[in-house]
Amino acid sequence: MATPRKKSTKQAAPRSLVTGACGFIGSHVVEQLRAAGHYIIAADHPSGWEKDDVVAGRYPTLVRGWADEALEFDLTDPRSVDTLPGNLDYVFHLAAIFSYSAPLEALRKVNVEGTRNLAEHAIKTSPNLKRWMQWGAGGVYGAPSERKVETFDEELAPQPGNDYIRSKWEQEFLIMEYGKQGLLEFTILRPTTVYGPRGGYGARQMFTAPIDMPVVVIPSNFTGRIPFIHVEDVAGAAIYLAGQKCAVNEVFNLNDDTIMTNVEFMQALARILGKPFFKLPPVPYKQLISGLLPVLWGVFHLTRDVLHVKPPVEPAMIAYLKEDWSYANEKLHKAGYRFKYPDARLAFESTLRWYQTEGRV
Repeated sequence: MATPRKKSTKQAAPRSLVTGACGFIGSHVVEQLRAAGHYIIAADHPSGWEKDDVVAGRYPTLVRGWADEALEFDLTDPRSVDTLPGNLDYVFHLAAIFSYSAPLEALRKVNVEGTRNLAEHAIKTSPNLKRWMQWGAGGVYGAPSERKVETFDEELAPQPGNDYIRSKWEQEFLIMEYGKQGLLEFTILRPTTVYGPRGGYGARQMFTAPIDMPVVVIPSNFTGRIPFIHVEDVAGAAIYLAGQKCAVNEVFNLNDDTIMTNVEFMQALARILGKPFFKLPPVPYKQLISGLLPVLWGVFHLTRDVLHVKPPVEPAMIAYLKEDWSYANEKLHKAGYRFKYPDARLAFESTLRWYQTEGRV
């Protein structure tokens, strides 16, 4: 793991609150804010501070080393939220349930009502708040095959297709309402597939699966595109946009310039790993997935809602496999942000090596 940097002693440093600070993206935001000279208040749920966990993507040891204050709080408890400091310059709000298995009630309690608690606290205690940076989700637009849209841009109305994404859209909408009332100046960020060192749930499986394969294989007709954004660019874009007037009360897709299919992705990883790569004969995977989804959703609800055990599959994630994803990033480019990794191929090797060494279970 990286060596924590020395904390800032600047008296006039911007005061930045980072929620969900111990997580995959949160830890990178804290790290980059430290490099930018901010006074960092890192806040997370008590469970987030317990121990480092590479599978879950939690890094409290690193975050404690970078932050000026490391605080426990519970988004769902207004009294706990009110223990957070005020006089903030920036809020980077990442804390949320990120799960395609969680019930909508739980997702709304944390992602929506928890955000309301935090926003009310910020409005009350930080009258000079410069910007609220809200993490949304690239999946908010829905499925390309259903929308009949080739490329998702920020002008397209959201059409969330599962409970997790629905809660993220409701979270965004809540912050937009505060903006319309003149109570907050915000910027909403919609990252796509976030990858890079410290990755946990989500992109982790994409990179670890080929590591354990003796031969990397994939059906030749898996030609749907994968959208990418390196975690350092997610954090970098957030910090950059926080200081841009053009980003006030605006929404930005966070997606790099990569154009890559699933087949090309697996082939690239095989080449880096030095493993044989073979394309399997085409399979009617779109039809198979579409046909299986009703059954998978039945198993999902039976195990989660009736038997109260962890579902063996997440149909919402499987549904993504049959789509061809493309996101516009012209708005981010026009705002002046310059990617550290404009093409994901530039960082695949460093990401894989991290999973092989520090990211092993």
